[in-house]
Amino acid sequence: AICVLRSSSEQVSSLHTQYAMLCLHARCLQHSLAVIDHPITSVLNGTNPIEICTYNYYRGMIYMGLERYADAIECYRRVLSQPTAIAHQVHIDAYQRISLLNLIVYGETFNAKLAGVGTVVCRYIEMEENRRVQQEGLQSMQDGTWMEEVGAAGGALFENPNKWHGDLMSAWETN
Repeated sequence: AICVLRSSSEQVSSLHTQYAMLCLHARCLQHSLAVIDHPITSVLNGTNPIEICTYNYYRGMIYMGLERYADAIECYRRVLSQPTAIAHQVHIDAYQRISLLNLIVYGETFNAKLAGVGTVVCRYIEMEENRRVQQEGLQSMQDGTWMEEVGAAGGALFENPNKWHGDLMSAWETN
C-alpha cells in the first residue's frame, strides 16, 4: 500500500508511521529497511506533522535496534528540530534517546541549542532539567544526604570558616 500511494520513494505518508510501528512490534527490523532507508523529501497530502515526527522517532528506534547509531541520532535530531507549537511526548522520548546515544557513540552530552532543536522543545527540555535538579535537591534534603554532599564538597568551609574568609578577602584585595 505504501508503494502504491506515494509518487516517489522519498515521499512519506501516515502509512509509513504505522508500518514502522508494526515492524518494531514484530521485531522485523531488517525487513523495514526497504521502506525507511530512503530520505524524506516530500509529504503526501493529508499527513499530519506529528505523524512525520513519530515516523522519524520510530525510524530512530529501528536504527538503534540494528545498531546503526549515527542514523538513529540523525532521526532523533529531525524529531527535535521539526517546528512545533507545543512539546509532545515524542519530543521528550527522542531527547532522552539522543542524549543516551550521544554519550555512547561520541562520549559527550547532547547540546540541544547547538543541534538546531526547536525553541519550544528547547525550553521544555530546560524546564524539565531544572525540575529534575530541584527534585533531587529536595529529595536529598528529605532523606538527610544533603549534609554528606555539602560536607564532601565544602568540608573545609565548615572545619575552618576563618580560613575561608581570609582566602576570600585576599582574593578580593588582589583584584
